[in-house]
Amino acid sequence: MTNGIYQTGEATSNGINTLFAKGQYVPPGLSDAERIAYREAVHIYKKTYGIPANADVPKEILDDLAELIKKGMKPVDAADSVDEPPEADIDDE
Repeated sequence: MTNGIYQTGEATSNGINTLFAKGQYVPPGLSDAERIAYREAVHIYKKTYGIPANADVPKEILDDLAELIKKGMKPVDAADSVDEPPEADIDDE
């Protein structure tokens, strides 16, 4: 049993390290289903604004997406409901 706990902890640690290495911030407190929806919302958001897959989205926007997902909003609607990236605001002026 101890070996299984160790392996689970190591796998979790490796997963967290991989997420940070890829620059993918995942707000705490999301269930597995919410985490999947959140990632989809981030993908849709990036695609909508032409943000490269390896580029970071501001943390405030990611937190807003997570909150909308927690409230049961669909990923496509959540991505459409948050602020534009700062660069998009500047380009529109």
